[in-house]
Amino acid sequence: MAIKSKNNKQVYLASGITLNGAIQSPDAIYIAGNVKGTIRSESAIHILKGAAIIADLSAPSIQIFGIVEGQVKATHELVLNQTARVYGDIYCESLVLEEGAIYSGALHIRQNEHP
Repeated sequence: MAIKSKNNKQVYLASGITLNGAIQSPDAIYIAGNVKGTIRSESAIHILKGAAIIADLSAPSIQIFGIVEGQVKATHELVLNQTARVYGDIYCESLVLEEGAIYSGALHIRQNEHP
């Protein structure tokens, strides 16, 4: 199953919902449920507390409060809040790692090419 947003609206997957497939949106994606597959946004991804994700994530800005197993690619900023658990490689330009957050995997920080 794939969910695609084309209407300039936020995508929200509520807790208690499980999705196997792909989520793709030009807008922000908020996930409180469970996803297995891929999640891509041209704006931002928010993995909320209680969410369990087995997926690759890709967006300019990603904020994680829940559990993610998979590759995380934030072309700008990645924020791992204190309840975040990330198991997989991280690629980002800027990383905010709050006390209590856990990640296991390789960390690749791309330097900003602006002077």
